[in-house]
Amino acid sequence: MATIFMARSIIINWSAIEQFAQTTFFAALLDEGIIAFLFRGRDTYISAIFPQMLDHPLNFVFYLFGAGEFYFRQLSTAPLMLPADQATSFEMDFFDLFAAYGLIGTFFYCLIVGLVVKMSQLRRPPAEVILAVVCAVVHAFMAGHVLYSPQVTTILVLVLLAHAQPGSRPK
Repeated sequence: MATIFMARSIIINWSAIEQFAQTTFFAALLDEGIIAFLFRGRDTYISAIFPQMLDHPLNFVFYLFGAGEFYFRQLSTAPLMLPADQATSFEMDFFDLFAAYGLIGTFFYCLIVGLVVKMSQLRRPPAEVILAVVCAVVHAFMAGHVLYSPQVTTILVLVLLAHAQPGSRPK
């Protein structure tokens, strides 16, 4: 009975719901599709910066060691028509990590994170904790300022500590 009432309420108020969606960030989902909604315009950064890295004479070095954050931000100025003081990154953490540090730097970053997780000697965390970490990683892939955020890393360390074996210490 409650489901029927809820469905009836949605149908009656559909124009108000649609108007609300059009005036919020959901407008991109309705107008431009799921890709535009998920990436929120960051796909423009990818299509502007990656070709610059591909066509650069040092592209092999960039892929191995990265271009450094300053230089790959400078690559965004010409295709995005930005002034030099407003150069941007991809605003997507995994792309930023790869562009700044390359394959080798990204490997070391993941290795360090893996070692920290291994040193915590985790018990089997509950499903909701696993879901939260997976959602954080997916969010970091699509959005910026997640992996580098002190708040996110502090929360992840607290989750690791909460699920670590009692009395375990790194050796």
